[in-house]
Amino acid sequence: MKLKLLFTLLLASFFTLAQVPTNGLVKEYDFTYGSGNQYLNSNIQSSLQSGLVDLIKSGSNAAFTDDRNNNINSALQLNGDYLYSGGTEQTYVNAYTISFWIKSTTIDNANSKFIIHQKGNSPVRGLIVELYNGQLQFYNVFGYGNTSITDVNTVYVTSSINVADGNWHHVVCAVNSTASSTVFAPYVAWTINYYSKMYIDNYLVGNANQTVVPSYTNGQLVREAINRMQPFYIGSYPGNTNPLQKYTDQIDQVKYYERELSVAEIGELYYEEHPQSPIYVDVNASGNNDGTSWANAYTNLQLAITNNPFRDDIWVAQGIYTPFGSGRNSTFLIDKKTKIYGGFNGTETTLEQRNFRNNLTILNGDVNGNDNSNINPSEATRSENLYHIVTVKGDPRIVVIDGFYLSGANANGTTLTSGTASAQYLHNRGGALFLHSYLQNTEVDLNVSNCVFEKNSATDTSVFSNWYSTGVNSMYQNIYFTSCIFKNNYATQNAHVLFLSSGGYAQMTTGKIINCLLHDNTTINGPAGLYFFASTANGGNGSSMSCQILNTTISNNSGINGSVIRVDNTNNVHARNSIIWGNGSNTPITKNNAIFSCIYSNIEQGAQNGGSNTDPLLDSNYKLTSLSVAINTGINSNLPAEITTDLAGNNRFVDTDVDLGAYEFDAALSNSDFNSTKAFTIYPNPTNGDLYIQSDDEIAKVILYSLDGRVLLETQNTYLQIHDLPSGLYIVSLENNVGKKSIQKIVKK
Repeated sequence: MKLKLLFTLLLASFFTLAQVPTNGLVKEYDFTYGSGNQYLNSNIQSSLQSGLVDLIKSGSNAAFTDDRNNNINSALQLNGDYLYSGGTEQTYVNAYTISFWIKSTTIDNANSKFIIHQKGNSPVRGLIVELYNGQLQFYNVFGYGNTSITDVNTVYVTSSINVADGNWHHVVCAVNSTASSTVFAPYVAWTINYYSKMYIDNYLVGNANQTVVPSYTNGQLVREAINRMQPFYIGSYPGNTNPLQKYTDQIDQVKYYERELSVAEIGELYYEEHPQSPIYVDVNASGNNDGTSWANAYTNLQLAITNNPFRDDIWVAQGIYTPFGSGRNSTFLIDKKTKIYGGFNGTETTLEQRNFRNNLTILNGDVNGNDNSNINPSEATRSENLYHIVTVKGDPRIVVIDGFYLSGANANGTTLTSGTASAQYLHNRGGALFLHSYLQNTEVDLNVSNCVFEKNSATDTSVFSNWYSTGVNSMYQNIYFTSCIFKNNYATQNAHVLFLSSGGYAQMTTGKIINCLLHDNTTINGPAGLYFFASTANGGNGSSMSCQILNTTISNNSGINGSVIRVDNTNNVHARNSIIWGNGSNTPITKNNAIFSCIYSNIEQGAQNGGSNTDPLLDSNYKLTSLSVAINTGINSNLPAEITTDLAGNNRFVDTDVDLGAYEFDAALSNSDFNSTKAFTIYPNPTNGDLYIQSDDEIAKVILYSLDGRVLLETQNTYLQIHDLPSGLYIVSLENNVGKKSIQKIVKK
């Protein structure tokens, strides 16, 4: 997967999906049955230094067999034959990757079986991959010299894993190298390093390196890992006269690259062509509990995540799921590419059939199930609650979490930000969801959709936080929250959602919050919503972060001084088509050495950052009422094209232009206007200037607006005099002391 160094490129794509690598691919043989000898043809037609890229078969015993996915006649059983093609493509090859699948039952501790052989004798250099006693061995003999290759050395990697077990196994052998020089006149001392790695079934099982330091009388150096003229053999080679040293078993999908593949690319080869079949999880299932069907579903979600070598989608039925493990450190751990979907009733056969709004699928942090209504990190009933409900860690590449309710986390623990990168932790952040990268040159796409985060607490960050391990550079995180609700969460010190980056260490973060609603969250000493922090350590600057808030509503939250968003050290955080209103302040954004842009089609109370200072007239569910100025005032291009529904699942575009905030107003669906409730009565309407309000509960607030959204009057009185106002239409917004809100149009004669 590409590492995105320019955020303009990062923002060009909503999801970054890895592909089977083709860059540097020189030969590819899939052995699929075809007329004549077409099964020996390379899918890549390259111009080699010598010979042809298509295979030639020596012998007549090879036979077709089923491949790892049970496709008929799509792999080859060699049966004593061997195959060969021409040499390399580049003049000097000093980095390469061999990938193939094998299925064997042969265990021979007396003879090595040659699977891949490309080592010449004159000159002596090249590679060998062989099977010995059921285990794999990988040799690379590299050559080097002053003006011509005169010296050789060997890098050797072996594995203790038994691959002769009758199952298909994916094998990758890779080589890379470096060369540097120091002048000691009249000599030049070279330091040459060759590195070899072996992967089996997407795991690194062995690596080795060889260093040589030759001195030459001038600065020239010639080196190569593979003899460019040497043929590429599969199964054996012409000089092998011992039939016991032939690999006679099954082989498939042989690929040769003239570069070293990344870990992510090797993973893509491992997953290639695997037919997707859901893994089922249902806490109430009573069958075999192997995940193969709803009847036989896993009852333990973590087992489904762990036992998923081909990254199949995981479907989770309604119910309560609590991580099991080491006390408060227990968590649902995701450390490889994983897509989990909640909201099923246990009968669905397609993803589209689920109803995550009705089939509540809870990821639970309240281990004892005893939480009371006090959502506070020091609350005694929350003392056993988990630090993190879900932890995304390491190099999982792509993670999807969709259709869950995450509740009951209590991130009030300690931190460790030094020492071994993988062992570092922050138990005071990311209570519901914690993202932790600790491997250099890795990239994670975390996509969270259709989730509700409620009643999580923390001393720092209650819902989400990302983290890059101290001491590790060059890591990339792309974080997307789409159609999520954050409500009734509590933090002592910080926001509820934290995006962190550090450009000085190339720890780069992009984020999007789309179609989301944040309401009734509380933070004592920080913003009650979102915090974007770009560290300036080691010379870092704001270019390490780029985040957007799109069609999101932030209302009725309680933060320090009415703050709901904080931005530090970056100018790359923007709001578009969003509503920030009713949070107790006309300055809801806290900025430290930062610019927060709200000028593009937003409503922001106080217009602190350029948005419209017009009450959006939300109802008690934070939806738009019929007279809201947020209707049809958004900019369509601000919303990603793949977003076609609002937070409620209704059409995102009812009229020509999108509405502001998380919900789209549709008169055909709306029941939020005053006329539909009996909580208030206002009369007479039309009026000559005297208005009376009747309510069963005490009136908390009455606001009179002009049609363009200007506040004309705010009071608690139930009698209004508006004789001085011109004739026309006005809007009355009402709220009682139990929180019920409504509006009504009135006519002033």
